[in-house]
Amino acid sequence: MTQYIYIFTLDHLIDFLAKAQRDITYDGAPAFSLGENDFGKKISFPLAEGQTITQGFITALTDALYYDTTHIDDYAQQHPELKVSEIISRWEKYEDSYMKLFDSDALGLQFRGDFGSTRKDVLAYLMSHADEINEKVTHAIQEKEAAYQLSHPHIPETDWVRIEDLQDNLDLGEYGNLLTEYDSGDISDAFIEIADNNVDLYDADLLAWLPDNYEWLEHVQNEGLLSGTKNYDLFRHIQIAQMESIRDNLYEHSEDIIQNLILEDLKDKGIYVISDDLANYLYDHIDMDDTYQNIEDILAQAQENIINTINLDGDGICTIEDIFPKVPDVTIAFMTVKGTHEYNEHNGNIDFYAFLNPRKSLEYTNSKETISTPSLSEVSKDAREAASALAGNHDDQQNITQGR
Repeated sequence: MTQYIYIFTLDHLIDFLAKAQRDITYDGAPAFSLGENDFGKKISFPLAEGQTITQGFITALTDALYYDTTHIDDYAQQHPELKVSEIISRWEKYEDSYMKLFDSDALGLQFRGDFGSTRKDVLAYLMSHADEINEKVTHAIQEKEAAYQLSHPHIPETDWVRIEDLQDNLDLGEYGNLLTEYDSGDISDAFIEIADNNVDLYDADLLAWLPDNYEWLEHVQNEGLLSGTKNYDLFRHIQIAQMESIRDNLYEHSEDIIQNLILEDLKDKGIYVISDDLANYLYDHIDMDDTYQNIEDILAQAQENIINTINLDGDGICTIEDIFPKVPDVTIAFMTVKGTHEYNEHNGNIDFYAFLNPRKSLEYTNSKETISTPSLSEVSKDAREAASALAGNHDDQQNITQGR
């Protein structure tokens, strides 16, 4: 898929570089990534020892411009001290940088506005503003990391798991993440629509797809999916084959796709972490192989499973309205980001831990006759009230420190 990234101002460039992913490797050496290609492979560039991302980007751009503006023979004449093998090695490196930065199948960078009209202008601008850019990118990265830490607090070492971590362990295939855009209808119908929406429209793209997928052309022919067409159309044949391959990919990963749908719904409701017990129970009673299920029914069943996990006593007091769509900050089954911060702030002490695992803090024993303990639904209610109070105190402290 052709893509272009347009950069018009210094702020655009800083935002672009601040999103770079560092601490990866390129041929075994430190590197940074500026995105991914259509196959999910990172578009990465090496970093010399001590280099910042800005410096590494300028190096990659310089290499790319050698390839763009100089012929290899001219380069060889300029460097008579180099062996032929070293010239070829350098030239391959320059070409690699050029293709990653400027090819439309990679980043397809397009500089305009502040950076001038040519790539030489861009390099001149970057070289003359290198220190300023580096300082601003470093600051932007620090702000980004601070924001990430705020939105991704540390979780207890045991008994809890992040929703995002559960999602990272799923294999959704090439298109499975698109199901989260649907909140109603049958999954099978959604798969058909996803496949239809992702079929290539341009002849060049269809021909590029064909060599590695010819078996799908035969599949369409063998299944009689071309019947009813009066005149044979190669490109229509390829489109039908492509649609069949996408649907097959969706069905192949349907179990993980449905799990991801459920997890994304919980995340949308503000849930950050869930207990191991809930993670093990969440998909119970949901048939992950049945793609004819209604999406609303699946999400409702998942919510019911959460209720059953919270309301282990089975007294029926805890209802769906108690927890959705207004998610409490802390329950025994899940925590929001705010609830997790509260847990960490109180160092998991016994009073706060009571909200997370009431049986443990109440010294629960098998002798219910000798120890009077409230039901879990009652404790869950107390947890919500206490969490609200804790949140209020925390907000008051913030207001004081910020002078409000």
